[in-house]
Amino acid sequence: MLQKSLTIEAISERLKAGRIGVRVYARGARQEKLSLRAVLPPKPGSKRQKPYQQYLSLDVYANPTGLEVCRV
Repeated sequence: MLQKSLTIEAISERLKAGRIGVRVYARGARQEKLSLRAVLPPKPGSKRQKPYQQYLSLDVYANPTGLEVCRV
């Protein structure tokens, strides 16, 4: 069985195909960490009243092992 290569784009496309409002991004100075981006409720203590787009750090490196963690 051939294993599909894991890429950030492939993971984001699977999330999009599943109609899940979340995307995976590589962030940081050298694009070394993975984050999710989604519309989430305001953080506690925030002045915002409605949900808005936020990044959620996964604290995993953007390498094959980190992508395996994000695999859907």
